[in-house]
Amino acid sequence: MSQRPRLERLKIHRYRNIRPGSEIRFSEGFNVLLGHNGSGKTTLLNLISMVLRSDFSALREERFEIEFELSNEHGRLIGEIKNDPTSHDDTIISEPLNELTRWRSQG
Repeated sequence: MSQRPRLERLKIHRYRNIRPGSEIRFSEGFNVLLGHNGSGKTTLLNLISMVLRSDFSALREERFEIEFELSNEHGRLIGEIKNDPTSHDDTIISEPLNELTRWRSQG
Protein backbone atom coordinates (compact mmCIF):
# COMPACT_ATOMS: atom_id res chain seq x y z
CA MET A 1 0.00 0.00 0.00
CA SER A 2 1.34 3.40 -0.95
CA GLN A 3 2.20 5.78 1.84
CA ARG A 4 0.53 9.20 1.81
CA PRO A 5 2.80 12.11 0.95
CA ARG A 6 4.34 13.86 3.92
CA LEU A 7 4.81 17.62 3.88
CA GLU A 8 8.41 18.25 4.88
CA ARG A 9 8.83 21.95 4.14
CA LEU A 10 6.67 24.93 3.26
CA LYS A 11 8.16 28.31 2.37
CA ILE A 12 5.79 31.21 1.85
CA HIS A 13 7.00 34.09 -0.29
CA ARG A 14 3.57 35.70 -0.53
CA TYR A 15 0.24 34.58 0.90
CA ARG A 16 -2.37 36.69 2.67
CA ASN A 17 -1.22 37.92 6.10
CA ILE A 18 1.71 35.51 6.49
CA ARG A 19 5.09 37.25 6.69
CA PRO A 20 6.99 36.84 3.37
CA GLY A 21 9.92 34.45 3.67
CA SER A 22 8.28 32.39 6.42
CA GLU A 23 9.50 28.80 6.27
CA ILE A 24 8.22 25.81 8.21
CA ARG A 25 9.99 22.45 8.40
CA PHE A 26 7.73 19.68 9.62
CA SER A 27 8.97 16.79 11.72
CA GLU A 28 7.63 13.24 11.57
CA GLY A 29 4.73 12.60 13.91
CA PHE A 30 2.85 15.48 15.47
CA ASN A 31 3.51 19.14 14.78
CA VAL A 32 1.94 21.87 16.90
CA LEU A 33 0.90 25.26 15.59
CA LEU A 34 0.60 27.97 18.25
CA GLY A 35 -0.30 31.63 17.89
CA HIS A 36 -2.52 34.44 19.10
CA ASN A 37 -5.99 35.03 17.68
CA GLY A 38 -5.73 36.57 14.23
CA SER A 39 -2.10 35.54 13.75
CA GLY A 40 -2.79 33.35 10.69
CA LYS A 41 -3.07 29.81 12.10
CA THR A 42 -6.22 28.96 10.14
CA THR A 43 -4.83 30.62 7.01
CA LEU A 44 -1.72 28.45 7.31
CA LEU A 45 -3.75 25.27 7.91
CA ASN A 46 -5.86 26.02 4.82
CA LEU A 47 -2.70 26.47 2.75
CA ILE A 48 -1.25 23.20 4.07
CA SER A 49 -4.49 21.45 3.11
CA MET A 50 -4.28 22.86 -0.43
CA VAL A 51 -0.68 21.68 -0.78
CA LEU A 52 -1.49 18.16 0.43
CA ARG A 53 -4.52 17.93 -1.89
CA SER A 54 -2.62 19.55 -4.81
CA ASP A 55 -5.64 21.78 -5.35
CA PHE A 56 -5.01 25.52 -5.57
CA SER A 57 -8.22 26.39 -7.43
CA ALA A 58 -9.54 28.32 -4.39
CA LEU A 59 -6.64 30.74 -4.89
CA ARG A 60 -7.34 31.46 -8.55
CA GLU A 61 -8.09 35.14 -7.83
CA GLU A 62 -5.36 35.61 -5.18
CA ARG A 63 -1.76 36.62 -5.55
CA PHE A 64 0.53 34.07 -3.91
CA GLU A 65 3.89 32.34 -4.23
CA ILE A 66 4.99 29.25 -2.30
CA GLU A 67 7.57 26.46 -2.37
CA PHE A 68 7.02 23.06 -0.81
CA GLU A 69 8.48 19.57 -0.46
CA LEU A 70 6.41 16.40 -0.23
CA SER A 71 7.85 12.91 0.11
CA ASN A 72 6.85 9.27 0.33
CA GLU A 73 8.58 5.93 -0.26
CA HIS A 74 8.71 6.61 -4.02
CA GLY A 75 10.60 9.88 -3.88
CA ARG A 76 10.41 13.57 -3.19
CA LEU A 77 8.26 16.19 -4.91
CA ILE A 78 9.60 19.74 -4.92
CA GLY A 79 7.04 22.31 -5.97
CA GLU A 80 7.12 26.02 -6.68
CA ILE A 81 3.78 27.61 -7.46
CA LYS A 82 2.84 31.23 -7.92
CA ASN A 83 -0.16 33.11 -9.19
CA ASP A 84 -0.62 36.78 -10.01
CA PRO A 85 -4.17 37.48 -11.21
CA THR A 86 -3.21 41.10 -11.94
CA SER A 87 -0.78 40.06 -14.69
CA HIS A 88 -2.04 39.72 -18.23
CA ASP A 89 -0.48 36.30 -18.58
CA ASP A 90 -3.14 33.68 -19.33
CA THR A 91 -1.49 31.12 -17.03
CA ILE A 92 -4.07 29.42 -14.87
CA ILE A 93 -3.17 27.30 -11.88
CA SER A 94 -5.66 24.59 -12.75
CA GLU A 95 -2.94 22.75 -14.69
CA PRO A 96 -2.09 19.31 -13.31
CA LEU A 97 0.35 19.61 -10.43
CA ASN A 98 2.89 17.33 -12.09
CA GLU A 99 3.35 19.94 -14.83
CA LEU A 100 4.24 22.57 -12.22
CA THR A 101 6.70 20.53 -10.16
CA ARG A 102 9.76 18.37 -10.51
CA TRP A 103 10.56 15.02 -8.94
CA ARG A 104 13.87 14.17 -7.35
CA SER A 105 14.48 10.51 -6.62
CA GLN A 106 15.69 9.55 -3.17
CA GLY A 107 17.80 6.76 -4.62
